[in-house]
Amino acid sequence: MKKPTTHISDVFKHISHYRRKGHQIGRKVGDMLEILTMATMMEDSGLRSRLVIEPKIIGFSGAGHKIEFAVCSNESRRFRKNEMLNVKDLLAFVECKKVGVEQTISGSFKKKFGYTPSIVPYDSPLTVSVSPKWTDRKANFTVKFRGGNNPKLMIHGNTGFGENEIFQDMYDLESGSRFIFGIGVDEIPFFINDNHSLRSIKDDIGACKILEIISITEEGVHSILNDCLPGPQTPEKAKQASFTALDLRKERHGKFDKRIPENDFVSILVITEISHWEEKSRRMIRSCIDHNLVIKDQIIGHAFDVFENNFGSDFLSYIAKGKLKENSDVFDLTRNVIEKFDFKIFSDMDTGENRRIRFENERVKVD
Repeated sequence: MKKPTTHISDVFKHISHYRRKGHQIGRKVGDMLEILTMATMMEDSGLRSRLVIEPKIIGFSGAGHKIEFAVCSNESRRFRKNEMLNVKDLLAFVECKKVGVEQTISGSFKKKFGYTPSIVPYDSPLTVSVSPKWTDRKANFTVKFRGGNNPKLMIHGNTGFGENEIFQDMYDLESGSRFIFGIGVDEIPFFINDNHSLRSIKDDIGACKILEIISITEEGVHSILNDCLPGPQTPEKAKQASFTALDLRKERHGKFDKRIPENDFVSILVITEISHWEEKSRRMIRSCIDHNLVIKDQIIGHAFDVFENNFGSDFLSYIAKGKLKENSDVFDLTRNVIEKFDFKIFSDMDTGENRRIRFENERVKVD
């Protein structure tokens, strides 16, 4: 059985349940990554007393790099924000990069109906084919909308690749409905109706498409079919993080090459949704950055659940570095999350072993 080089993350499976706009919820995954990183570093008194948030640092090229966190040699800089720092005053810097699923209009839908949400006429067949490049198998579905006083979605598709692995069903249709078509990493097709979400798929998802129902009209159904692409911006994020590390290292040490071990000026990258990082991007950051750490998807998902359970429908507004500093409830909840995992939320990108960022003997260590 073939395996994809990337697949849809468990974070996306988790957050798609909220049905928020992609850019809105996606940004909050990045914010959650940052506050978990910040809260964990604050558990170390040496790091906490030297932590600077979102400083700007000038590299060898003259470019200014705004990073998430810096650890300074001077304790008096604690918790200052948006400060211009001299690279020679730093013991370490930490960047956080999140690359999520990008939803874009499916090519077949675009070809038939145009580049925007369109009216799909009643009783007109809409073919949904999920056929990722990493497998020769296709998950094929045919959808028809039925009008009238009680609009319906009729679907015919395959649940496997045998002659008898075919299903046919019908579902109520209303504005805001969502239907998901996909294929797992195990090459088994799946379909999710409007009453469920991707959370119901326990195995890894190789590829999927989402049909969103915008409104019901007399002529047909105003809808859009989106492809879900796992981390298409990963190479760009890898380039950004790598250039920052190289540029600052050149300014500090006079050379681009990593020093092993690096004890004086440590570069750290923290990422999540690791299943979106293909090997080319991993090689890039591996060659340029001292330590590449991962916060696992299950930790991010658990943190979202904790915030939702405590803050209700407005929970996204509490996921922010500013809230972590100013709101004791946010601080306590975030600490509860990392405490649940014994304060071991970082793992090495290559080995999967637990890692911690700590301060010892006037140096920042990752071990």
